[in-house]
Amino acid sequence: MQTVLTVPDDNTGERLDQFVVSMLGGMSRSQVQRLIKNGHIHVAGLDAKSNQPVKAGQEITVDTPEPTEATPQPEALPLPILYQDADVIVIDKPAGLPMHTTAKFWRNTLTALLRERYPGQPMDVAHRIDRETSGVLLIARGRSAASFLTRAFARREVDKTYLALVKGHPPDSGRIDRPLRLLDTKSRIMMGPAPEGDIGGLPAIADQLADDYRLGELTRERGLRTVLSEVVVETVVEERSLLDLLGHELRWLRTIKAVRPLGYSLAFVTFALPVALIGAALAGGARLGLLALAVTALLRLLMHGYWSPAGERSTWMRLWAVPLHDCTLFAVWCWGFVGQRVNWGHSRLRLAQDGSVSRLATPIENE
Repeated sequence: MQTVLTVPDDNTGERLDQFVVSMLGGMSRSQVQRLIKNGHIHVAGLDAKSNQPVKAGQEITVDTPEPTEATPQPEALPLPILYQDADVIVIDKPAGLPMHTTAKFWRNTLTALLRERYPGQPMDVAHRIDRETSGVLLIARGRSAASFLTRAFARREVDKTYLALVKGHPPDSGRIDRPLRLLDTKSRIMMGPAPEGDIGGLPAIADQLADDYRLGELTRERGLRTVLSEVVVETVVEERSLLDLLGHELRWLRTIKAVRPLGYSLAFVTFALPVALIGAALAGGARLGLLALAVTALLRLLMHGYWSPAGERSTWMRLWAVPLHDCTLFAVWCWGFVGQRVNWGHSRLRLAQDGSVSRLATPIENE
């Protein structure tokens, strides 16, 4: 593919490799330098050097060779099937096979293999394994199976066993506790050991239930600034039952109580409707107490309808659930003052005052 670039006035004097990188997205400086060295980039029709300054009005021709994959075609790659039925396929992924299409691999991938072996059939990979790793993969055949498997992995209901090759003679049991950080590599996705004391090191927050809060504290302790993203990501958490939902809320509230006890105690002001209901009961049905309750309930219902998603007509039909929701959450908030134990996945944890957790001996059995 050939691309012709014209040097603007503002870029006069800039290095050739830097200019090409700034104009062509998705290419690193080393890739551009390799193209220049191999004669794929010309300035005014002539060979050029990476450090050559460009001039306004010059035409720079970039010939990008078509990428090639040296690995076999998808139909020639092994894909052992361990089990399959109408809902799921269980395969033994070989090492070296990437899961999805990337800039480097676009034909010899697991998804390409599945399309080749099962043309026209819906296939959803329920989880992922690194390219260099071999292992068992679950492939859902259809939307309902994909939803079931995705929820099972998200709730940690799937038991996974890992086999690792090690050097030396490690003990039968123990904990590997090394700080990790994003390495300065071309891909910008590789993780590796971090210097001791680095805020990107995970051991500092490994035992913190409120890890995001602790990471912000570490940032401030080093005189750095925490900047919130302007992009809002909405997370929808689906729970299997009302008890699971209450357990989730209790874990969240007890975590806040541990790291911000004063703020947690003052949060009663956010429960206007339950507090007004208690006030009316303590007032013995006095007119002033009932009037305050009525005004509070009206404002709460209007607030619910106003801040709900636009165009959602069922919002006003669910107004009856607002008092139930507020009173239930208020009861869970009160419950959060008692005890330090929380459930996470299949583990029972004890929450300390600093937000750190320790695992209790009794696990939560699978239901």
